[in-house]
Amino acid sequence: MNTLVLEIIGVTVFFFAITCVALFDAARREFAEPYQKVLWMGVALVPFLGFAAWFLWGRRYAVPRVDRKAGGV
Repeated sequence: MNTLVLEIIGVTVFFFAITCVALFDAARREFAEPYQKVLWMGVALVPFLGFAAWFLWGRRYAVPRVDRKAGGV
């Protein structure tokens, strides 16, 4: 197999993996409004740039989670 094809496959798998991480991270976080979660999950799905936008700006909009096992309500 051509090395260019392998490089393209490797880059594609890498971007797919970090996009999945960003999407799952956005899905498990809490937001002040439900539409914000949907908006940021949509941003995370944008190819090549969405994951960067999520990790740079989107995580700031998430409400801190309270750990129920550590004495939270």
